[in-house]
Amino acid sequence: MLEKKIILYFLDDKWKEHLREMDSLRYSVQNAVFEQKDPLIVYKQNAFHLFQERIYEINKKIISFFLNFTIIKNDIICINNKMIDSFLKKNRKKIGRNIKINIRHLITGEIKNIKFKQVDSFLKNGEWVLENNNF
Repeated sequence: MLEKKIILYFLDDKWKEHLREMDSLRYSVQNAVFEQKDPLIVYKQNAFHLFQERIYEINKKIISFFLNFTIIKNDIICINNKMIDSFLKKNRKKIGRNIKINIRHLITGEIKNIKFKQVDSFLKNGEWVLENNNF
């Protein structure tokens, strides 16, 4: 379910960008008349290339996201440093820097109870993950 939401987020974001570019393309194609070209044909060609580029960008963004992030479904969430703030805002619970939380080592299964301000140093190497029941 989480994977579907991530894919839909990237699709939605890129599709909005695509519609804005298509709108600007419509106005830029009007200059094709001065070049004695059919504006409809120029618009179709440019729109096709723009669409192909957009599909490539969507695929690249989704694949790079899933290769860079590990998503574990049970009681563990693995997120990088940039996503900590957005994750906390989404859950609408304020967490202070000195609150103790649990992290788990992916290989050994060791659980540590550390302060939230120390989480960054553990998550950087990718071997530690936040446990879901912390929040």
